[in-house]
Amino acid sequence: RAITLNLIAMGLGSGLLTMPWGVAGASVLNSVLLLAIVLAMNFWTITILVRACEQWQVFDLGSLLNKLPGRLGTCLQGLVNVTVWGSQLLVLIGYT
Repeated sequence: RAITLNLIAMGLGSGLLTMPWGVAGASVLNSVLLLAIVLAMNFWTITILVRACEQWQVFDLGSLLNKLPGRLGTCLQGLVNVTVWGSQLLVLIGYT
């Protein structure tokens, strides 16, 4: 359960920080409706990823993409791994 909440929080990302500015001109009803739609889409996407990882018994996005047919999977695995490592490095640098 904690992993699912962590995935949802990670999926929202910095968009959560910009939410007050984004909904400042909208009504409360529109803001809550939009937030509910985004959360539902986020939940749906993460559920697809978790089920695919469980089916293939791989537990990172790069390895999951490697299961795609042909050379596309291998290329995407490298690209995604480098992107994840780079973004984590930048986040760690930002915290120092």
